[in-house]
Amino acid sequence: MTNNKGFFQPVLSGTFARKLMLPVAGVLLLLAAIAFPQAWQFGGQRAAAAAATTKTDAFPTLKGASAMSQLKQQGLDGALKRSWRTARATLGGITTAALFADFDPFVQLAANDGAADDYFGAAVAISGDTVVVGAPGDDITFLGGTNFGQGSAYVFVRSGAGFVLQQKLTVLTGASDDYFGNSVGISGDTLVVGAYFENVERGAAYVFVRTLGHWSLQQRLSANDSSNGDVFGVAVAIEGNTIAVGAPYDDIGLNDAQGSVYVFTRAGSAWTPQQKLLAGDGVASSIFGSSIALQNNTLLIGAPHTGLLNLGAAYVFVRSGANWIEQQKLSSNDGVNGDQFGAAVALDGDTAL
Repeated sequence: MTNNKGFFQPVLSGTFARKLMLPVAGVLLLLAAIAFPQAWQFGGQRAAAAAATTKTDAFPTLKGASAMSQLKQQGLDGALKRSWRTARATLGGITTAALFADFDPFVQLAANDGAADDYFGAAVAISGDTVVVGAPGDDITFLGGTNFGQGSAYVFVRSGAGFVLQQKLTVLTGASDDYFGNSVGISGDTLVVGAYFENVERGAAYVFVRTLGHWSLQQRLSANDSSNGDVFGVAVAIEGNTIAVGAPYDDIGLNDAQGSVYVFTRAGSAWTPQQKLLAGDGVASSIFGSSIALQNNTLLIGAPHTGLLNLGAAYVFVRSGANWIEQQKLSSNDGVNGDQFGAAVALDGDTAL
C-alpha cells in the first residue's frame, strides 16, 4: 500500500471533496492564491498593498539581516526603529533578556519514535501537569502490516523541570488515513482525541481515562445521524463530564456543510449525547464547528466561512440545566472578506478569544 498521507494537504475525494468545493468564490480565491502565491502571502489585503506600490516583492519571506536590508530598500526600516524606541522607552529601557528573566526555559517535546510527515504537534492540549500532543500522520505498524496516516497521540507528564512521555495512544481498530490525533482535549484524568477522516470521513472521537498512570480507552463517540464527509472530530473540547465535538461539514437540511457541534455528557463511565447545536442563522458552507472552546457551562464555536467570502463568525452557547441556548453571535468590528474569523477560539472566564 502506498504511503499517501494527506494530512494538511489537499484531500479532494468522495463526499468531503464535494463539500469542500461548494463555495465557488472560495475556489476562485484558492486559484488566485495558487497563481499568485506572493500576492496572497499575507492574506487578502496583500493584493491591495501590491497594487498600491510600484516596488516589486514588497513582502518577501526574509529573516534577520536579509529582512532588514529589504526593509531599508522599501523605506520601512525607520518605522521599525521608531516602534522599537517607543517600546524601550515604555518599558524603562530594560533589555530583551530582562523581559524574559522571570520565565522558565522552554521545554521542547518530541516523539521518541517520530518520522517524517507524522505532524507531531498538529494539536495540543494541557491540564495541570499533563500535556497531550497529536500526531495525526503517524504510521501505525501492527502484526498485519502498516496503517499509513492512522495517527496517534502522545501524553507527557511533568517531571521536575521537564516533561517525560507517559504513554502513546493509538486505536487498535484504526485504519489508514483516519488521522487520529488531528484534535485533542484533556481535563484531569480524561482526554479526548479526534479522528476526523475515519469511516469514509464520517469521523469519530475517542475518550481515554487514566488510572494509576495508565491510559485506557473508555468509549468511542460518533454522531448518531452522521453522513459521509461530515468530518466529525475536526475539533474537540472537554471539561469535566462534558465533551463537545465539531462536525463542520455536516449538511443541515438543504444547507451543505453548514456544520454542527455534538455535546456529550458522562454519567458513571458512559457517555451519552446531550444535544446537537446549530447556528441560529446558519447557512450553507459556514463550517460551523471548525473550532470549539468549552468552560463551565459556556461553549464558543467558530464558523470561519460564515458571511460573504469567508468573513467568519463565532457563536456563544450557554447551558441552562440540560439545554444549550445560543447567547450571542460574535464578529470582528473591522472584518473583511477572507478573514475567516473563528478559525480558532478560546475561553477563559468571562473572556472569549
